Amino acid sequence: MLMRASILLLILSLAGNIAFALRDPGLWMIPALIAGWYVADMLSGLVHMTMDYFPARLGVGLDRLYFYRGSRASSEYQGLFRASMARLNPFEKLVYDFKNHHPRPHALGRRTMWRQIGSTVIAGSLPLSLLLNAACLL
Repeated sequence: MLMRASILLLILSLAGNIAFALRDPGLWMIPALIAGWYVADMLSGLVHMTMDYFPARLGVGLDRLYFYRGSRASSEYQGLFRASMARLNPFEKLVYDFKNHHPRPHALGRRTMWRQIGSTVIAGSLPLSLLLNAACLL
């Protein structure tokens, strides 16, 4: 339910941003779009690098999860996963999940789009879009 509400709020916020931009169209929009695209690409690269190099906490079993050789559907792996995740904060869980795409790139194709981008939408895109709405109202 929270996810659906977040998506709806983001869609409404983006619609508001577009409406604010179209109130005063001009040629300035073209360089602004290019600059925005560049900044978004640069920031996504910085986030990717930060997540890749963020150190994992020692002693919680993440090394056993990351390099697990058996089936991830096995009860042994599921038990290790639950025990390790219970000891991590939400950001550390996000970092672990993010780093998992390096040894298993095909896992990304088996995940839903929301699973892949949901945390980014909730933690990044939605607050920034709402701030832009607020700035346009001032």
